[in-house]
Amino acid sequence: MGSRTLREEFVLSVEGLTVSFDGFRAVNDLSFYVEEEEIRVIIGPNGAGKTTVLDLICGRTRATSGKIEFRGRDLTQLGEHAIVHAGVGRKFQNPSIYEDLTVFENLELSFPRGRSVFGALFFNRDKEVVARVHEIADLTFLGDRLDVRAELLSHGQKQWLEMACC
Repeated sequence: MGSRTLREEFVLSVEGLTVSFDGFRAVNDLSFYVEEEEIRVIIGPNGAGKTTVLDLICGRTRATSGKIEFRGRDLTQLGEHAIVHAGVGRKFQNPSIYEDLTVFENLELSFPRGRSVFGALFFNRDKEVVARVHEIADLTFLGDRLDVRAELLSHGQKQWLEMACC
């Protein structure tokens, strides 16, 4: 590793991660590292701790010991909402989108200005919103589907739409 720190080398680093539930170690001294643009897969039988590891990274479960860093930021002391704001998201198998709305409308609803009470009350569709919706749609291969109701998308397209809304 030389003189580079973990913060410089990895987008996600998990070191010595352990969590116990009433004396049972669901995860025991787990370490792994993810570089920028790298995809990692966690496999194992039922009960092996895969979901628990994701819960630990996302802040749903607190580690007994160990450290989780995302882009140099220690996640182990942050709440779930702060972890989301740091850029960590979680994608479940079944998409959670508004199927009766169009792709554009789904993306528009996720626009940051509309997430607060006052933001929602005074939200208007301006050039910035429209441009950002088009940009996100293009990044997620949905640029040509903006006027399509979400219920008519393929399962994979629904998955992309949910990720785009995050």
